[in-house]
Amino acid sequence: MERILHYEASRYADNYGDKKRHAPKGFAKYYSSLIPVYTLCIIDFIAFQKDDSYFHKFELYDRKNDIFYLGEKNEQLLQIAILELAKVGKTSDNVVRNWASLFRFNQVDEAAPDYLKKIVTETEVLSLKKEEIAMISERERNKLHSQLYLEESFLEGERRGKAEGIEQGIEQGRLTERIHLARKLFQQGVDLLLVQSVTGLDEVQLQEIQGVSSQDNK
Repeated sequence: MERILHYEASRYADNYGDKKRHAPKGFAKYYSSLIPVYTLCIIDFIAFQKDDSYFHKFELYDRKNDIFYLGEKNEQLLQIAILELAKVGKTSDNVVRNWASLFRFNQVDEAAPDYLKKIVTETEVLSLKKEEIAMISERERNKLHSQLYLEESFLEGERRGKAEGIEQGIEQGRLTERIHLARKLFQQGVDLLLVQSVTGLDEVQLQEIQGVSSQDNK
């Protein structure tokens, strides 16, 4: 925690004497050049062991007299906000839980807002290897972009299977999701080689799926 305070104080002091904020004649430096500094820290560990709250905000405050320490412009000068992702659980606010899941695992709930799902998809695309990106044309990449979130269900199926101790269920669940993803990609017009690269299914399986998808589109 000392490091957070060090960065906050250093950033505040760095503004001292800023030439963009002109000092009166005869003053090389002037304290009015200092501006408020607010720090937001998102950490993936528990910093405060004595309470269950996942969010803390610290500011200069006289608790006895109920007075905030304010600057010349009547604004708080220093604030530190800390979000402990490790404390965010199932009972937490939906928005906070989805953001925590996004930061920690790059996953969000099915009912999460579209902008969060878009972040997950963008991250998945950025994580593709250069060779994989080179294989995908601009048109196909845009179509694949909208489908990548389905792959997250692979991991969810695996976690459910492990929790129940059913290894066969894991494999069947992953296969089902891969087939479902392949069918969606074929319906979007993605070619067989690319679908095989994304899903890992063999050519025979994909040809059968492709045939079913073609009939569905008629």
